[in-house]
Amino acid sequence: MKHFNIFGKYFFFGFILLFISGCDTIQDLIISEPPSEMDAVPLRVTMIYPSDCVGSAAYCTAFHIGVKGAEEELGIILTEVNGIENDPVATEMLLRDAAQNSELVLTAGYQMGEVLARVAPEFPDAKFAIFDVVLDIPNVVSVNYKSNEGAFLVGSIAGLKTESGKIGYIGGADVPLLQEFEAGYVAGIHTVNPEAEVTVEYISKDA
Repeated sequence: MKHFNIFGKYFFFGFILLFISGCDTIQDLIISEPPSEMDAVPLRVTMIYPSDCVGSAAYCTAFHIGVKGAEEELGIILTEVNGIENDPVATEMLLRDAAQNSELVLTAGYQMGEVLARVAPEFPDAKFAIFDVVLDIPNVVSVNYKSNEGAFLVGSIAGLKTESGKIGYIGGADVPLLQEFEAGYVAGIHTVNPEAEVTVEYISKDA
């Protein structure tokens, strides 16, 4: 797991540095001479997870590794908060509190999209970033990736390794993000093994 930890840590370092470099409040702190300890202003960052998922979901664990690394090496003031699953009202309150107490609020997951879309416009001076959701809001950066391409490679491996010619895909929830994984996975299988039989099921039919 060492390679996973290093990836999560430095991916998040790079993202935070890239994101805050565009913030006016942070640009004001960039001067030609290194600031003294008295002059340095640590960046206050809140990471809001979609649920109590650190340790039980790989992507939540990757975010946790990254923000803890940023706390240690970049000197940010970090607060980590678990969103309340299936309670958007309570999660909305957590986002509002974070926006009032942090310069940068990070979150992730399709569960957080609608909630953040309501909260972010209320706090134009706060900066937000969300993974896996695209929001066209001035103070929100959306971080996305081509999940279907990675899934295509895994599907290709499955297509090459199967001995029965029968392959399954199980998604957590039948939502657009996981449908992208499904599309890439199935395409990868059929590219290398056109005769393979693919069965697709989802644990939940909605978010």
